[in-house]
Amino acid sequence: MSRWREFTAANNLRWPLANVAGAAHPKEEPMQAGAPGESAHVPALDGIRGVAILLVVIYHFASSMEFLGVKSPLLSPWDFGWGGVDVFFTLSGFLITGILLDTKASPGYFKAFYARRVLRIFPLYYGALFVVMILRAILPSAGIWGIQTGIFSPGSYFWTLLFLQNAAVAIHGSDASGVLTHYWSLGVEEYFYLLWPLLVWLLSRRLLGVVSAMAICASIVGRLLVLRHGLNTGFVFGLTPLRLDGLALGALAAILIRVHDPRRLRGGAVFVFTAAMAALIAMFWGRGTADQSDPLNWMVSYPAISVATAALLVLCCAGGMVAIVFSARILRWFGRYSYGLYVWHPITGMLLFHSAVSIVPRGAGAGLVTIIALGVFALDLVIAWASYQFWEKRFLRLKRYFPTDTQAAGPEWNATPLSAEHGSLRTG
Repeated sequence: MSRWREFTAANNLRWPLANVAGAAHPKEEPMQAGAPGESAHVPALDGIRGVAILLVVIYHFASSMEFLGVKSPLLSPWDFGWGGVDVFFTLSGFLITGILLDTKASPGYFKAFYARRVLRIFPLYYGALFVVMILRAILPSAGIWGIQTGIFSPGSYFWTLLFLQNAAVAIHGSDASGVLTHYWSLGVEEYFYLLWPLLVWLLSRRLLGVVSAMAICASIVGRLLVLRHGLNTGFVFGLTPLRLDGLALGALAAILIRVHDPRRLRGGAVFVFTAAMAALIAMFWGRGTADQSDPLNWMVSYPAISVATAALLVLCCAGGMVAIVFSARILRWFGRYSYGLYVWHPITGMLLFHSAVSIVPRGAGAGLVTIIALGVFALDLVIAWASYQFWEKRFLRLKRYFPTDTQAAGPEWNATPLSAEHGSLRTG
């Protein structure tokens, strides 16, 4: 039984907590140039973001439906959907490092970067938190708010307000953190954002690549030490140093395509992607499970998914068939609204499926559960769309007051900079 099902069974809940924590087809050119002073945009990267959020969301819905009694061979293959968060981390490291490299000669380097990150991340982050506060005040006995015994209890807003939900998960475990547990991955990224811009500014590309490689190794060794000492999986999920390999692999890919034309890297990228996916499939097949609580996933699956994603990012920047596939309009639509989907779907799911006001009748059959799940999924899409259109975009328009100069430091092989200002994995 997966750790999600163990948790929901132990707490009489019926929804696994969300611990997973962007048009036209591109031409053969590896990138589309943006307006002067802005980074070019690669549509396929939005598609990769779309695939990542679909993996995460379907994973949660499939796990929930299985817990509710739906037995179908169509659900089990989605047990690996937790890997979507590793895709997100790698994409984030790739885009953020690209933006920083392309703007490091700008006089407003730090101010522009942090201001734009705040405008992208904070409004939805704290907006959703405010909604949860209201819901908790209205439904204090809903049973989805986590353990509330003091300011440092795992369900306390102390952790979330300071982007420390990842620390709460590491210290207390995910089971006690409540409806905002999924904020842990936002905490992991936020603390990466704090340090990484300084390192990019101080170091040459070569040294930055060395630091990235060291971070990858240190992260994997750190997880091995956690395993040897028998610590809980919350440490692996929650501590930023233990999830740096995905972010650092994305950073390495960003450095690589600024030194070499990605079109010349196609062959190598195809080989790396194929090898990583083969290793991943072989491990899942050999172990007979894709459950992320399996310690071997910590050591093999996390870096394998990140390596495959990094190779895929290079292929998308090189143009060609891979970029065409990931530029599909439907994938880019999901990519555009991925941040909202990530933030909102665990909140609506916990409330509508597993709280005291659950809309799932007791003893509901598989057909009814499936219909309700599809309805909640549709609701999540509407909420994510509305959140972006009527709330997040109001703040995104303010980015024009913090322009970046990407003309000064682009790829060595091409004067046109790459990184899409769609920023991190959470941006749209």
